[in-house]
This record gives sequence, structure tokens and C-alpha cells, in this order.
Amino acid sequence: MNIFLIAFEGESYFIGKLAQSLKQSGHSVFIFNCDHYTVTHMKGEVYEYYKNLGLTSNEFTNLEDVFEELNGLEENSSQISVDMNFIKEFEKKYCTNWTLHALLHKDSTLSHTYHHRDIYYHPKNKIIYYKFLEIALNKIQKIFVNPDFDFVFTIRYQYFYKALIYQVSQALKIPYFSLFGTRINDIHYIYNNLCWGTPIEIKQEMNRLKSTNNKCPEAEKYIDKMLSSQMHPYSSFSSTWDNIKNNLTFSSKIILIGRNIRYTLKSSLFVWNKYSSWGKRDYFLPTWWSYMKTLCIASYRSILYQRDNQLNHSKLPHEPFIYFAMHLIPESNTLTLSKTLDEMECIFQLSKVLPVGWKIVVKINPYMLTNLDTHPNSYYQRINTLPNVIFINPLYLSSDIVKKCSAVASLCGTVLLEGLIHGKPAFRWGEAEFTDIEGIYEFNSDTFQDNLNKTLHTDVKYYIQSFFNLGISLNLNYLISTNDTSVNSYNYLDKVELIKKKLIALVSLPAKSCIEKSNVKV
Repeated sequence: MNIFLIAFEGESYFIGKLAQSLKQSGHSVFIFNCDHYTVTHMKGEVYEYYKNLGLTSNEFTNLEDVFEELNGLEENSSQISVDMNFIKEFEKKYCTNWTLHALLHKDSTLSHTYHHRDIYYHPKNKIIYYKFLEIALNKIQKIFVNPDFDFVFTIRYQYFYKALIYQVSQALKIPYFSLFGTRINDIHYIYNNLCWGTPIEIKQEMNRLKSTNNKCPEAEKYIDKMLSSQMHPYSSFSSTWDNIKNNLTFSSKIILIGRNIRYTLKSSLFVWNKYSSWGKRDYFLPTWWSYMKTLCIASYRSILYQRDNQLNHSKLPHEPFIYFAMHLIPESNTLTLSKTLDEMECIFQLSKVLPVGWKIVVKINPYMLTNLDTHPNSYYQRINTLPNVIFINPLYLSSDIVKKCSAVASLCGTVLLEGLIHGKPAFRWGEAEFTDIEGIYEFNSDTFQDNLNKTLHTDVKYYIQSFFNLGISLNLNYLISTNDTSVNSYNYLDKVELIKKKLIALVSLPAKSCIEKSNVKV
């Protein structure tokens, strides 16, 4: 078989090991590194790694040629020529779910309309965006010309290129598989639909469990733990939560800024502009100075947020309330799965349909206070002007809020699944892998009251058990780790072989199971 593998940054190491194993089994492989980091910062490290694994130079590529051509353009030039007919024909041929404009907005590098991470240079001359499209589409089209791939595989979703390749694969009827966490313990699953709704195989397993009146012992045990404790839905969240709390202290912010200043000064002595003339910023690429500037601004905003009492209530309201959990933005799953990133508008819509006496408890994702992505506090303060909105402290445990609320709401967050487990209706604005479960409703002002008040009959138990039956238990952090000690202690190669066998088995399934198109257009 001819197999197309896509890697994004740290995924390169696992994808390389998988390619090596597939090649040793007699398959043909081709790896595409679809991020700027392996080009601009790793200085050929990934390519040397691939070569050491026995891969040849015609079995992998990255975005270096795209950056070289794009950044050779002068921003103020009126001579930039774009083949718009090619772009239009490409969109017509391949883009059955999302337009090319929608794909551009799925990438935090290319678009920052709804977030405040300002480390990339966006050209003022907008024709360069279309020139980028022409160059990028040409590269992807050439990759798919030869060989004829039997399937595509990657880990998770990441922005523009993976979403684009998913589109092309669907149009060419090539199975596209992606390894994702299921948000249930440490269980992962190889999805065939980019997590846009519940996969066919999971639906079939759910129906089988229902029809046999299966007791779902593992799901019952999981649900009992969720209901009786402060357990987080998935395993890696506990360590993540500890890191968040540590990074929110004032001293940690000063240490982080100091560390980055030292690194920036050291780097600036040796790093020159790789793709263009001295002093010219590269399109859609970061610099250490812009990174530092954004980090300092984000740290300042974080400190101000923590000092604003109106955004850090410590007690939940006595009145009935809906819990709205905000996302880390930008984040690959929200960019890929959500129809909007305007959470302010979502909360405004929710505010209008609630009867007097009801509240909306809003909790921001604590990551928004620990990294580059912090919104200006005026963004949250404007939301807080709504009379029925209360902002709870970001460190208030989500599980405690879910237990006391009357319903949950989010773009497409894990809190929707968590709410169902606690018997609470859930309202969404985007899509996710669990949105086909009874009790998760797409927000609609006309049907909201009926869905809020109806008796909840959910099949979440069968959904969870289906992943226990069909999923893969693994720690993805180890699979994308470059630390030899952690890799060697985790039976790394056994996991590689397990996933390889799963993939080969999936390709053997009927075509209908391998290729599952979404009917949703954005």
C-alpha cells in the first residue's frame, strides 16, 4: 500500500517510527511535515532523524519551498500575479465541506480575527493571501498526483494543511484517519471523519450494546467515579491542571519572561532571516521579538485579570444557572470544529433566551491566563455587562460547577460530555465527536426552552462503553515526546505496532466505513 503520513511539530518522531515500521512491512510511505517549526527552528533535525530511520529524501517533504517562494515576494509590489482560475477550480473540485476562505480561518497563523496571539506577520497587501493559497494548493495537488495513496494518517487536527488534505482526501475517496483522544480516561481512537460527529463504527457499537441490553460495566464504573468524585474526564488533565495553577503565580510569570528574554537575546545573535532580505519580516512566521512582546502583554493582562474581583467570583449563585465554559482560543479543535469563535455572541444569544431569575456562570479556560493567548480584559468585561452573567474564578473546579448547574453550554468543549454524565442537558455552537449523543443540542433560540425542560434520556453510557470496547489506551504525550528516557519506558514501539495493525485493519473495512463525509458546510 501507498500511505500518506502527516506530521505537525512533535508528531514528527512518532510518525517517523510508524513510517519505518510500515516500510519494513513492505508498504510505501510519504511524510509531509505541515508546520513552520521544523523548517525555521529545527535546522534539519527532523530530516536527519528520518534518514537515520532508513527513509530516503523522496519519502518526506516540508514547507520550505512554500516559505521560500512566498517570502521572495515584495509586499508593496503591484506585480504579484495570482492564478485565480487555478484556485477557483481547486475549490470547485476538492472543497465539498469548507470553502478555501473557511480553511484560512482554521489556522491561527493565517488568521487572527478572533484571537489576540500576535506573533505572526500578516501582510497588509491581501493579494499575498491568495498567492499563498496558490502556492500551498499547488504543493498539495502535486503530492496527490503520484503515488495514488491508499490512505492518509495523522495525529489530531492542526489548522490549515490538515483540514485541506482532509478535503482533498474526501473528494478523491481516499480514507483519512486521525488519532484523537476520546476525552474518556486515556482512551484514544482512530477517527475517519475528522471528529465531525460520531463515527459510524461507534454508532454501530452503541446500537449493538443497546439491542443486547448490555450492562456496560466499564462505562458504569467510569460514570460512577465522575459522579462521586472530582475526577477529570481524561487522564492527562490532572497534570495539566497542576501546571496551570503553578503558572498562574506572579513569580512564575516573572521567571518565564526572564527565561524568554535570555533566550531571545541569545538567539538574536545567531539567527538571520532565512527566506528574504535582511530586516524584512517573513509572512505568516513569528520572530522571537514578536513572541516576547506578546508574552509580556499576555502576562500583564493575566495579572490584571486575577486582580479584577468582578471576573473572579468565588461562589456560585443560588438561582438556577447554566454553566458556559470558554475555550482556549486559538486551539486546533475549536478552529476546526466550530462554526464561530465569537464566544461573546454565544453568551449574548444564551442570555436573551433565559427567563428572569436564571444566571449564566462563565468560566474562562485557565490556559488563557498562562500563555500567549490572553484576550484583553475589556473583552471579558463587556461580556460581564450582561445582567444575568457571573464570571467564576478560573481555578474553580469545573466538576463542582457541573454538579450544581441546570445545564451546560460551550462551543464544542469536553464540558458538554461531562454535563451529560451528570444528567444535565448540553448546548453547543460547534461540532465534536460526541455531538450525536441524545441530550447534546445545537443551540437554537426557538427550541432552547423545550430542550432545557424536557426529560433527559441520554445514551451516553453506550457511547462511553463503545470507546472502551473499540478504542486504544495510550498516553499521547509519550508518543510525541523526543525524550529517549520516557519513550523507552513506555513500550513505545509496541504502541507503534498496535496503531499500525489498527490502521491496516481499518483499510480492509468496506469503503463506506473508511470514508465518512460530513454534510455540514461552514
